[in-house]
Amino acid sequence: MNKNNKRLSKDYYLFQAAFFSSILGARCNQLAVAWWALSQINSAAVFASLIAYASFFEVFSRIIFSSLGDQIDRKLIIIICNSVSAATALALIILSIAGIFDFYLLVFLIVISSIATGVRSPLESSILPMLVKTEQVSEAFRFNKAVYSVVTLIGPGFAGLLISLYNVQLAFIIDFIFIIVACIFVLLIKSNTHPIKNSNLNNDINKGSKIFIKDWYHKTIYGIRALFYVKPEFYFAILAMLINFALYPFFMILVPVFIKNHLGLGAWSVGLVDAGFGVGILLASLFLVKKLSDFFYRDIIIFIGTLLLGASLLLSSLLVNPYIIAIVMVIGGAGLMLININTTVLRSLATPEHYRNRMMAIVSAFSSLSLPLGSYFAGLLLSAVGITYTMEIFGAIIFIVSFFILILPSLKQVSRLPECDLKGVYYQIYPKAFKDQL
Repeated sequence: MNKNNKRLSKDYYLFQAAFFSSILGARCNQLAVAWWALSQINSAAVFASLIAYASFFEVFSRIIFSSLGDQIDRKLIIIICNSVSAATALALIILSIAGIFDFYLLVFLIVISSIATGVRSPLESSILPMLVKTEQVSEAFRFNKAVYSVVTLIGPGFAGLLISLYNVQLAFIIDFIFIIVACIFVLLIKSNTHPIKNSNLNNDINKGSKIFIKDWYHKTIYGIRALFYVKPEFYFAILAMLINFALYPFFMILVPVFIKNHLGLGAWSVGLVDAGFGVGILLASLFLVKKLSDFFYRDIIIFIGTLLLGASLLLSSLLVNPYIIAIVMVIGGAGLMLININTTVLRSLATPEHYRNRMMAIVSAFSSLSLPLGSYFAGLLLSAVGITYTMEIFGAIIFIVSFFILILPSLKQVSRLPECDLKGVYYQIYPKAFKDQL
């Protein structure tokens, strides 16, 4: 850890510990659900539909509840969401131990968990600037992505070993424990994570549910409206939507199907491939993003990242050795972080504070609208052309999308500004986007 990281606050590190714990638990849960479902259903297409249901409700919740983080204490919402995730994990423990597999009950539990994830995910980004100084925001996000990369690195491998050596029940139990630990870490945070009160919209829930609901409605509508006015974020959302269309089903559906059904290998191989992706995320978070930022503008780095991500997925579809695939995935993970860190830092700094969670959530939601469609499309392609061609098609989609980044002029306008000039710059360029600006 470098000297700059040491200056970050205690609350920031507590939150990173909570973030690490909750994401690690989620990784155990995802692989356990996938392996359990595939072993019971024996149909890649039906499994794809299960993931499609989950992704639809996760996206839906990000839109509907996007304004909550700008109305209510963000720490409180995260604790509530983690509690819901813990409850669903406990239900999965009971069902798996009892040997009860009901597809529709599993769908219900995954939908509930996905809603909690959809509400929590944007908060895990929008809360960070409240825990550090303004000049530390960029570093805070880089460290946050480094933590995420470590989880991505060890999580799938850890879950794969648990399932291979023991069973899915243990993976569900570990998920439950990690979520509870995450709640404890969040409870220890002392920083004020209440949103800024807005003078034009009364967001004090103590004055009555009608006022709160009216405020929620207006804030949600204004958040969606802001996305369409702020052209860079709108284009980022569209580009991310196309990337997510291929990337989400690639790892959630295609990799498990490819490993289990096509190669006939165990769950450890899924963990190995995902771990390779995590190594790339870690390398980019700690070194590559910072190094490239010394030579290239943000939009160029985003282009490079998208190109690398698409190329790695496309190449992996031509391989059969899980160790070589894992090495190729290092390139993909690095590419993803070149995209995510640069867009997240830009969005966090350029958006007015009391719009930050909405912008994070709405962009995340719109960019994720393609998740259920991509999952459903993956199921159709699996049935029509098989696993290899499906992987090639999804990799090619991201590779082609990368070139559109170079032809969008509004992205250059803000992505080439120095970090010191980004604070609230969206309000300066697009004042009509923020109707209830303080």
